[in-house]
Amino acid sequence: MFTRRAMLAAAAGVVASRVTDSWAQPAFPTRPVTIVAPFTPGTPADVAARRVAQAMTGTLSQSVVVENRSGAGGTTGSEYVARAEPDGYTLIAGTQSTHAINVGLYRNLRYHPTRSFAPISRISSAPNVVVVAAALRVATMTELIALAKQKNAEGQPLSFGSGGSGTTAHLGAEVLKRAAGINVVHIPYRGTSQAMTDVLTGRVDMMFAPIVVALPHIQSGAVRGLSITSPARSPLLPEVPTVREAGLPETETEVWIGLFAPARTPYTVIGTLYDGLVRALKMPAVREGFGKEGSHVVLDASPAVFRRFVDEEIAMWAKVVQRSGVTIE
Repeated sequence: MFTRRAMLAAAAGVVASRVTDSWAQPAFPTRPVTIVAPFTPGTPADVAARRVAQAMTGTLSQSVVVENRSGAGGTTGSEYVARAEPDGYTLIAGTQSTHAINVGLYRNLRYHPTRSFAPISRISSAPNVVVVAAALRVATMTELIALAKQKNAEGQPLSFGSGGSGTTAHLGAEVLKRAAGINVVHIPYRGTSQAMTDVLTGRVDMMFAPIVVALPHIQSGAVRGLSITSPARSPLLPEVPTVREAGLPETETEVWIGLFAPARTPYTVIGTLYDGLVRALKMPAVREGFGKEGSHVVLDASPAVFRRFVDEEIAMWAKVVQRSGVTIE
């Protein structure tokens, strides 16, 4: 029969055991982390995810791998991660499209950019470049707008390509149409590379192309770069003026990529992922890799700062989508 002292000692032992067990819990992560790229291999989000995954394998002391789940404008991969276990082992390299534009574009979107996710931090940001087919005899944005107005009067409007409805390439051109008072016909493709192919051949007159896609074709002379959508000129294309220099500040925007976890992921896990990502993005080789593609690394001050940024982006792009009149069921 236990004495009171023995019972107290036994109870204390149980408590101590539980505390010891909680201290003994292994720190996150204890197994490989997956970053979902919601677009096809070779796209900016995929390339960024792979570069970051390789670096974070070192900063987290655990394998970080990339899995492509493309389709439906990035919504397929986004929905998958939104439904994943909120334990930090399944993340997504979200983009301006998946985590800002789509919420205003899709009528029946089955996730919300911030309510369904825990934002961690941006990864990189890059501009689009307004390019025209070499056969199109214009050298500046002013000349392009003048030609577009002429073609409008003749009933033969110019055309522009994009990697799909609702992409920044599409909506950037919609903003240009509104700002310049011109009509340019949208030709959507299944991907950016297909759209660029038709600009190269002259089947399509122009395009707001990601700098990583446009750069080699501008350098070879296959297309002409008229303007860049970043606040400052790119060191890779120093001769190409900004849209603000061209008198079109409304079209200024940069395309970003960021890391997200499912909503309700523990704060401690988010903190570990944020720290691992920041240390990865500070690596010279990582920064150099993004720089060679015309992108620059973005270091948000905290996950909370990134969340506020995403909220602002959602509000801004909702207005652009509404004005464009484009919606997807």
